[in-house]
Amino acid sequence: MTRPVMLVVLDGFGLGDGGPDDATAAGHTPFFDRARETWPTAKLETSGEAVGLPAGQMGNSEVGHMTMGAGRVIDQDITRISKQIARGGLDDVPAIRDAIAAVKRTGGSQSSFDAGRGCPYLCSFCTIINVQGRKSRYRSADDVEKLIRANYAQGIVHYFITDDNFARNKNWEAIFDRMAELRDEGINIRFLIQVDVLAHKIPNFIEKAKKAGCKQAFIGLESINPDNLKEMKKNQNKITEYRRMFQLWREQQVVTYAGFIMGLPNDTPQSIKRDLEIIQREIPVDVLEITLLTPLPGSEDHKN
Repeated sequence: MTRPVMLVVLDGFGLGDGGPDDATAAGHTPFFDRARETWPTAKLETSGEAVGLPAGQMGNSEVGHMTMGAGRVIDQDITRISKQIARGGLDDVPAIRDAIAAVKRTGGSQSSFDAGRGCPYLCSFCTIINVQGRKSRYRSADDVEKLIRANYAQGIVHYFITDDNFARNKNWEAIFDRMAELRDEGINIRFLIQVDVLAHKIPNFIEKAKKAGCKQAFIGLESINPDNLKEMKKNQNKITEYRRMFQLWREQQVVTYAGFIMGLPNDTPQSIKRDLEIIQREIPVDVLEITLLTPLPGSEDHKN
């Protein structure tokens, strides 16, 4: 008569050395104690080279799921890479070869820097102020020039200026003017910046951004629903200005990216569909980046 067999896997339950940090040994486990005393038992190595990991590295549930029932050692990714290097390198692995070629083609000429930190706004979904604070600090045009010249000596001319809102940097004009002068020297700077929806109202901001080498601008559109903007404390966003704002960036041949958040308090499937149709029809943005509202720890949305 065939007897049924059950395989039960308990993640994190194993046989240790009985020391003070051995939770299994320290716990009250009468069933398992009796089972080991009554039935035949055996030990399996579940870490290191026995399960395809580097020597001394502990296992985990993913490794266990892959190994159980295989009847052989299955090398994990890190071990496969190490063995490939030991055999003479990664040049004959197409995926690695293509990745290296892509880095050489693009990554070597790209970098990032911040020209300032801090944000004056209190958007409910954002955690930037928890990291950078609300008090704004700025680099000088001299600082930025020094940084760009040092990078140029290494062949780097493409940048992502990581200020969360470059339009609120009090030195924006001096920095743009200096970057334009560097371009006139032959340093072909190109960069992406992040700005708010009011940047176009600053006299000459967009024109000077273009002259300085701005090729792309990311703008926090977030929503075209006034009730949502109010809920997010995004009071600086005026939807009546959106169309003109994007037109002004387009006139300077700067590619615009706009953030759009779904899942806001006043959203419904119908309202989201309507809002996206309005954006497609009325707002001349080049790329719309759609994200789901995520209450990040530290944000007001997360606290509420």
